[in-house]
Amino acid sequence: MKKLMMALIGLALMICMVISAGAEEYGAAWTGFTTVDMEGNPVDDSIFAQADLTVLNIWGTYCSPCVSEMPELAAWANELPENVQLLGLVLDSGSVTDIPQDMAAKIRESSGATFTNLLYNESLEPQLSEIDGTPTTLFLDSQGNQVHAPILFASVELYKLSVQDCLAQ
Repeated sequence: MKKLMMALIGLALMICMVISAGAEEYGAAWTGFTTVDMEGNPVDDSIFAQADLTVLNIWGTYCSPCVSEMPELAAWANELPENVQLLGLVLDSGSVTDIPQDMAAKIRESSGATFTNLLYNESLEPQLSEIDGTPTTLFLDSQGNQVHAPILFASVELYKLSVQDCLAQ
């Protein structure tokens, strides 16, 4: 029974990936926003021009799968090709001043995650209105357009495959 259940789950995931792969548009472009990163540096949509492909991992301090995958993301960030960047977006509810920044900083420090993490603010609402939960990982081109189906769960291995797929296109 357990093998049958695992096979059905695997089949459902493959069907979802095939359906997603045929989508013409994956979501709103990540343009027209301004925010800050966790160090307080101003950030806008020009950050995507720094790479051909940006992997945007949207996470929350309250999300145990998000926190659990952070060390693996930290290691992967150091292995990415030069034309690919990994960014995080801390999506705890409220404005930038309400984000539990101390907790997010502790999570990053304990995991060794040195990649840039943006902080939520209202200017991100048009894009985030399409996000159903955390973790969600998006794949954006140098103009901030989504170029791959989002991944709605923690799976660095699947992120890696998705990057390979994006770079092959």
